[in-house]
Amino acid sequence: MDHISLVFHAQNTVRLEQCSKPVGADGQLLVRNAFSMISPGTELSLFTGAHVGFSDPEITWARYPLEPGYAAVGRVEEGTESFAAGGQRPRKGDWLLHYGTHSNRTVLDPERQLWVPLSQHEVSDFSDESDPDTLMPYLLVRFAQIAATAVLAQVRPPENVLVFGAGIVGNLCAQLFSRVAGVKNVLLVDLSPRRLAIARSCGIAHAVVPDDLDDLLAELRIDVDTVVEATGSPVVVQTALTRVAVGGQVLLLGSTKGEVDLNVYKLIHRKLVSLVGCHESLLPVTAGGMIRRPIWEPTDTAIPAWLRARSHQEMASALTDCMRNGELIAKPFIQRIVNPGDAQAVYEQLRDDPDEYLGVVLDWRAAER
Repeated sequence: MDHISLVFHAQNTVRLEQCSKPVGADGQLLVRNAFSMISPGTELSLFTGAHVGFSDPEITWARYPLEPGYAAVGRVEEGTESFAAGGQRPRKGDWLLHYGTHSNRTVLDPERQLWVPLSQHEVSDFSDESDPDTLMPYLLVRFAQIAATAVLAQVRPPENVLVFGAGIVGNLCAQLFSRVAGVKNVLLVDLSPRRLAIARSCGIAHAVVPDDLDDLLAELRIDVDTVVEATGSPVVVQTALTRVAVGGQVLLLGSTKGEVDLNVYKLIHRKLVSLVGCHESLLPVTAGGMIRRPIWEPTDTAIPAWLRARSHQEMASALTDCMRNGELIAKPFIQRIVNPGDAQAVYEQLRDDPDEYLGVVLDWRAAER
């Protein structure tokens, strides 16, 4: 079966390519994708060549050519006999969310790769041209999982939280922190009025531009004990350390694009600040794998399922439920649905006007018409 995939061939260059990827190993299955979502953060930095991995010999996967992608939703089209008898594993005809590359079809190994089932009433047939709004928000589960890493990785109970960056991950991080017991205030800061408006539509009341932050803190009469850096900007790392209160924590959620020049004595050592890396590799893909460092354990009894997760699989399942029941709001992020054949222009628009093109979904049904 022919696969049509996006491939980054060089800096600022993406092409659609056809190849054949038959289902091979026992237990693999073929998923026919309906939609996949572009990451305007890490994925865009790979397109532009700004990702730090290109200059680091130890990060060998950041090399051209590479196949980008974060999340896709599709339907199982083909599987082996032994796989079909696998109990809890998906079977032919099942719809699922998986973390795959941008392609019309994906060969998935459900024992090693992450997938989450989607119930039949939440999806439509590939031939159905009706509004797919019920299906696409699940693409945001991957971004919510990245955002949740900041909550899991923190080293002290949060009370007043400040998030820098109202992109997809920063917004979802603010939403998740607002659902943690003991958190009194969640503030979100961004330069873009448009992103801040989206944040307010997601229920984040304290969403302001940087120039208004001091007035908001004075109005609330608080200092912030927890600051999340979700922009990836080296400059904002220093700003986050400046803003956090003495004895507080700064959580580095964004993948920092470049080196940071810091006065460690003034901003960390003397202030007794904890500077914490929050990478999604904290958790293993499946239950029973190695957790790379201790995870923050809340003391309240009503702990949400996503905060109890100890693997990506458990986290993705719990966050899918949050999307389903409205605890997380994702629809405002999906602002454009495009044909994969227009990918070059779309990535250039994301690069040149990130405020206008926040959430872009690739419609793989269109690529097959």
